[in-house]
Amino acid sequence: DLNDYAEHLISPTLSTLEGVAQVNIYGQKRYAVRVRVLPQALSARNIGLDELSAALTAANVNTPVGTLEGPAQTLTLQANRQLRNAAEFADLIVSTRGGNPVRLRDVAVVEDSFETVKTFASFNGERSITLAVLRQPDANTVKVVDAVKAAMPNFQSQLPQSVRISLVNDRS
Repeated sequence: DLNDYAEHLISPTLSTLEGVAQVNIYGQKRYAVRVRVLPQALSARNIGLDELSAALTAANVNTPVGTLEGPAQTLTLQANRQLRNAAEFADLIVSTRGGNPVRLRDVAVVEDSFETVKTFASFNGERSITLAVLRQPDANTVKVVDAVKAAMPNFQSQLPQSVRISLVNDRS
């Protein structure tokens, strides 16, 4: 949720302030499903990594399934079959051996995780996300900082009470 606030609420709004060139976000923890293959389990079922990879790719695509054509417009029908979490991935049938389905959980450890597990950001001992506001080369630093400070109460009012916004570094 913090990632969404930073990426879709705060960063775009700060980017529109006069004199702001760029807003970088550090410390994000984007959701991802991790699949750790069990080589012995694959080998025992005579399944190669290429077959496993193809099954994962085929199960998580978002492609058109057809079209509706009318006299004035054509609509493309999409089926959003994307798998959303580790439990859904774990149930995925990756192959059939001896007439029996082999599910991903049979040949891999599947878990809810983050895209990057080797980074961590904190502020005052708590997990955090940092937004770095970079000014345009010809912009007045004090005016940019003042505009950012003026926007902060509005952001805070839109966030859950458990989320705090703190000014960490003011280079004006």
